[in-house]
Amino acid sequence: MPRGIGALGYTLQMPLEDRYLMSKSELLGKIKGLLGGRAVEELIFKEVSTGASNDLERIAQLARNMIVVYGMSEKLPNISLVNKSNPGFLEQASGLERRSEHVEMQIDMEVSQIINQCYEDAKKLLSEKHDLLDKMANILLEQEVINHEEIKQILGKNLKQ
Repeated sequence: MPRGIGALGYTLQMPLEDRYLMSKSELLGKIKGLLGGRAVEELIFKEVSTGASNDLERIAQLARNMIVVYGMSEKLPNISLVNKSNPGFLEQASGLERRSEHVEMQIDMEVSQIINQCYEDAKKLLSEKHDLLDKMANILLEQEVINHEEIKQILGKNLKQ
């Protein structure tokens, strides 16, 4: 159900507290979670809509940060490729650091691979758990909102903490 201006629905991801460190598997899980709505559209309606636009922006930024900022690249591991645009005190502004077209292409390809793999994983999981998905959808149709406790009851042992 729409929740506010421009929102056609809303999913709050747990945990709610600030996180300063996240592992690669946690970041991939976050991407898969954000891709869930788009994956369900494709699985159930056989068509996607514009509803996931904000999720897609967040996903692209997360995947890009994994490669460029956090050094979680398979092809360029353990390297930060951050562009430095704001010099510190007494540092000279050197503008943006230059990266070769080849490196930029590798970054784009790896970001795309991460997103595509996460999307396939999300679709596979949702296909396998179709009965649970239907249960939650029916509750949402009845009461518009489903809380964490209700999700825990539905998913039971399937719920990852």
